[in-house]
Amino acid sequence: MFDENKYRESFSVVHASDNLLSRIEKATYKNKKQKRYILKVIRIAMVCMALILIPGITVFAYNKMKSVFLFFKGDTKLIEENIQTVEESAEGARYRVSVDSILSDSYSTILGLSIEALSEEAKKELFSQEFDVRDVLCFDYEETDVSFVSMSWKSSVEKKGETIRSFAIRLDGLGAPNTVKLYVKEDKDSVIELSIDKTIDSLSAIALPDYKKGDYFITSCELSATQITYVVSFDEPVQGDKIVEIYFRKSDGSLITLQQLAGNDTEIKMWNEGDFEQNNYRYTQSFSTVINPLSVVGVVMNGVEYSFLDDEYSTEVDIPETIKPFLSPFVERNSTFYVYANDICEKMGATIENVGDEYTINYLNNTLIFFVGNPNIYLNGEEKQLDASAIMEGDELLIPGNYVDFLGVRKMMYYPERGNVRPPEYWLITP
Repeated sequence: MFDENKYRESFSVVHASDNLLSRIEKATYKNKKQKRYILKVIRIAMVCMALILIPGITVFAYNKMKSVFLFFKGDTKLIEENIQTVEESAEGARYRVSVDSILSDSYSTILGLSIEALSEEAKKELFSQEFDVRDVLCFDYEETDVSFVSMSWKSSVEKKGETIRSFAIRLDGLGAPNTVKLYVKEDKDSVIELSIDKTIDSLSAIALPDYKKGDYFITSCELSATQITYVVSFDEPVQGDKIVEIYFRKSDGSLITLQQLAGNDTEIKMWNEGDFEQNNYRYTQSFSTVINPLSVVGVVMNGVEYSFLDDEYSTEVDIPETIKPFLSPFVERNSTFYVYANDICEKMGATIENVGDEYTINYLNNTLIFFVGNPNIYLNGEEKQLDASAIMEGDELLIPGNYVDFLGVRKMMYYPERGNVRPPEYWLITP
């Protein structure tokens, strides 16, 4: 039986407006004419329901889909039903290529395939560290709305005696529906034609123009289990390191950054949308770990929160200083870049404690223990051996820049000027 009080309590952590809760209840349980109101929730919830109704997939199906899964870490059950299974192959003199699976959204496609070496020489190349998929394969496509399609991949490790290596190849800028042709380079007549007709579900929000602030405006955001995409309009031409602030509301009520949502394993990519003179850009970032879209209920664009669950919900919000991007000075010592530990910890809300030469930084779910003058550190209990150690300069504790990476924070050298620029003095830190 439907427990109305329990239902209201569960949704109150999302957007606690009584009016909104009443409308969700009515749309869900009382008024069939308002079904469209929660269509976005239902689309994603059906994926979760499938996990209950179908506890697993057959070994045969898993084997057919495992190449796509090389791109991801952790649990991939949420995207299993979005996989398009394929059995297509092409062969040249030295290699045979077999495509087994496809995962696609509106902006990118992951191809799961295997490459088989047909000679001993080809086998040595296939499993060498220098092997480049682009030396074996090239591709063509029916349509794209970006100026170029970028390729990245992850692969299986070698097992003794094997002649086959599996790959998950990501084509950013090439979404579904589409037709892709793969060619074995050594034999252009050997071609695989793939019709991509299945897309992963996503949630979206569109920003209201009345809330434009500053010199840019985030116009829209789209979120799926494997990728985030948002479109930004700038007043003037920009560089790729332009600071754009976008945040997300979790179902538990907390506010997190894009970095905390997507992780530190993938890069943000940026494409010009249409005419370069319009200064409109699409940003995308893929997830190396599949997320549950239902765990993210809203997005903050231009200082205004929009709901993925309710098209009519919007409210201005204050962003905590500790999750905003900031600039931090760095110095070079003995060919290593260092940052000032107390400065960076204070700005991102991390705690730092010390006993003698031993220091501990706690930030979100990460604990970093290190010692002045000792290159060994402990990250969440696991020992790591590095090339440089923390140092003291007067009263200042300086830590190597890769300590910042270990805490799950993104850093990049900040170039505030266009054209000929001075050497950078700051890192742009994104919590």
